[in-house]
Amino acid sequence: MGWLAAFFRWIMWAPKYYRERGEGWGIGSNKNKKRGGGVPELTEKQKRFVDEYLVDLNGTQAAIRAGYSPRTANNSYSILQRPQVQQYLRKRRNELQKKIEITAENIVAELAKIGFADIADFISIEEEINPETGIPFRYVAVKRTRDMPQAKRAAIAGIKQTSQGIEVKLYNKVEALELLGKHLGLFDKQDEASRMALKKLDSILSSIEQAMV
Repeated sequence: MGWLAAFFRWIMWAPKYYRERGEGWGIGSNKNKKRGGGVPELTEKQKRFVDEYLVDLNGTQAAIRAGYSPRTANNSYSILQRPQVQQYLRKRRNELQKKIEITAENIVAELAKIGFADIADFISIEEEINPETGIPFRYVAVKRTRDMPQAKRAAIAGIKQTSQGIEVKLYNKVEALELLGKHLGLFDKQDEASRMALKKLDSILSSIEQAMV
């Protein structure tokens, strides 16, 4: 009789299980039917999941906001990989790209502005003579933003006045260089020349990280 008890437990549990995933279940269900034998139709819950996912790219939180249970949300990857979800995700991303006119070239260009920014583009070490003592002294001078080219200003994350002077914060140079390298496929090369170049790049990134600490 053990199998019979298990069967009845499944009968009680299955509706909730499939309902949380936005799917139909049981005999005669008309949910999630395939259009002409192709990709299954997108449910409203799956559509909400994609719309929420595009807000912060956090699958777990997107699933919770879309109405999935925490248990299902913890396996949001399985929702994201469904063909109808992927299809709608591509559609929404294309719409967003057209709306803000963003291209891969734009992204690479912006990353390059951050990755190859030079601190000397924003500040300079100046030296003057103290008129009272005649002793020279040095100080850090922040360049005026109106004198900076737009391409240089793009690397600035923020500027604020502190008790010790003006603080200029740049976007993370190391992350920008890593993203550029991945986008251009530098980390996929396996030949000797590329390995040497990557070794040198790692050395440069390590030096930059140490200088930023």
